[in-house]
Amino acid sequence: MKTFTILFAFIFSLYTSHVQACTITAADNSSSESFEVSTACGSTSINGGMSVTLYENDVLNFDQDINISGGLEIQIEGNNVTIHIPHNLTVSGGLDITGSGSANMLIDGNLVISGGWKSEDVPMDISGSGTTTISGTMKTNMDTDCSGPCPTFSLSGQCKDQGSTYCEDHIDCGAGCSQPLPITLLYFQAEARDSRVYFSWATASELNNDYFTIEVSQDGKGFYAVQEVGGAGTSEQMETYQEVLPARPWPVSYYRLKQTDFDQSSTYSPVVAVKWEAPEEVLTVYPNPVEGTELHIQALVGGKGTLTVFDAVGMPVYRKVFAQEENAREFNSTLDLSRLGRGMYTIRMEINGTVILKKVLY
Repeated sequence: MKTFTILFAFIFSLYTSHVQACTITAADNSSSESFEVSTACGSTSINGGMSVTLYENDVLNFDQDINISGGLEIQIEGNNVTIHIPHNLTVSGGLDITGSGSANMLIDGNLVISGGWKSEDVPMDISGSGTTTISGTMKTNMDTDCSGPCPTFSLSGQCKDQGSTYCEDHIDCGAGCSQPLPITLLYFQAEARDSRVYFSWATASELNNDYFTIEVSQDGKGFYAVQEVGGAGTSEQMETYQEVLPARPWPVSYYRLKQTDFDQSSTYSPVVAVKWEAPEEVLTVYPNPVEGTELHIQALVGGKGTLTVFDAVGMPVYRKVFAQEENAREFNSTLDLSRLGRGMYTIRMEINGTVILKKVLY
């Protein structure tokens, strides 16, 4: 019979005892060994995580109700390894099964995992009459299967089976369980400074993500595109993005992020509202003072509005209604002042509810 090494530490209180951590390492030889967790670890309550290394034909048996905080790591370095869960096993911190071997997991009790399930590297046959509840994502090897009977699985997150049909056939996590979302959006933020809006967003993962589109709306209902940004395609690491656009000439603008796949399917972020007060430099008039008879007006805004010129006593002497494309970023106009007398004038631009004023000497 092969030997094995068990390392564990005890922490005692007046009422209960538990191990801080438990490590089980089987000997690498041709003999098989069965490990009873409560005996091997000296407790049914493990705070600090549990780490197990198993070889050919070894058996890991959770022989009593076991609670593990800090995660459960199982390394499989041989074939036909058996993991048996006949009672209640609660794991906080996630289940991570790695190695170069294969395993049979028999779930006849109740397995509850907080933090997700990872077994991408290990082909497994998962069977039994019990139940498994996972808070997080389940990632399995493409050769994972169930020879039957099959335990009941319930997930709060996604199930990823690397192209097999295991998730679709055996996992209950709502509509689209076996089809991961194209992106996992961590945040989408927008902030107005001066005459610009600064955008930032990040993804935890991306799947076939072609590009993003920043969309804007004046009322939060009708949106139109103002900028496209290329995506990362497929990525399992954090991706960050930044973009700067001219502020819209509205007291409040509403922005959202549209994500488009290579197959042109799309998803949307939550809407964010951005308040903006037009600074004076948004409207430029030149030359000022006017040397000839022409006054050039440039505004870093677009849309529909009215341009009015008032004389020194506040009487309107010129008025122009203009309309541009909704996504226009700039307004330009040239005024002929030859019919006006010399003096101080006020240029008033009202566009989409925002008023911008500028003094000019003619």
